[in-house]
Amino acid sequence: MLLCCPLLAVAQMDSTSHIRMQFRAGYADQATSSGASINAAALQSSSWNAGLTLGAAINKNWELGVGVEYQHQKMNTLLQLYLPINDEQIAVAIQQTETKISLPLFSLYSAYYIHLSNRLYLTPRLDVRYGQAKEESTEFIATSTSFRKDGGYLMPDYGGYYTLRETSSTSKYKFFAMQLSPELRYFLSNNIGVSLGLGGVQLSLVDWEWDSKQWLANFNPAYWKLGLIVAF
Repeated sequence: MLLCCPLLAVAQMDSTSHIRMQFRAGYADQATSSGASINAAALQSSSWNAGLTLGAAINKNWELGVGVEYQHQKMNTLLQLYLPINDEQIAVAIQQTETKISLPLFSLYSAYYIHLSNRLYLTPRLDVRYGQAKEESTEFIATSTSFRKDGGYLMPDYGGYYTLRETSSTSKYKFFAMQLSPELRYFLSNNIGVSLGLGGVQLSLVDWEWDSKQWLANFNPAYWKLGLIVAF
């Protein structure tokens, strides 16, 4: 945007452009770890989303529309527990879980244009989304009754034994969410613009159960969405 600004003519949106199509996408990747010498945990997750909306200008400021979106999330969790048996042996248990969630969504939205400058608009938007999520989970557990410490490393003690277990499951559930989010829209010309979603506040429900409600307020730049707008 900063590179293009000096080359653009000063212009607002074309008042005759009543239909606005927008493509938005985002990606986030994070890793965390915690724990002490006898208990450790690590989480690595990545998610991406892409969506297309088609909106109509009701008047100069209001826009109403519909959209489709696809969200995908992958999480890997590793838990390790170490319990000393004696000065030379340690019992260890390891649990690793991989979870994948895929979620196609249909949405209705309303956006309000607040004019900040000749090309820049702040557009608070309310999205109502609904879809059915598919969750696939694989869990792997390994335990050993004894490990030997050798030079700071944990080495298998052949006098011990191992327990291995792997399980997998698949589940589906209905997902409903309402989100209020600020968005910046910058029009490069009367018909082409770019957008930046700045996160938002979301209320979500699983299988329409009120006990499953979850409030999420996230304005972290890692979860911002970039978009392209075509008006005609």
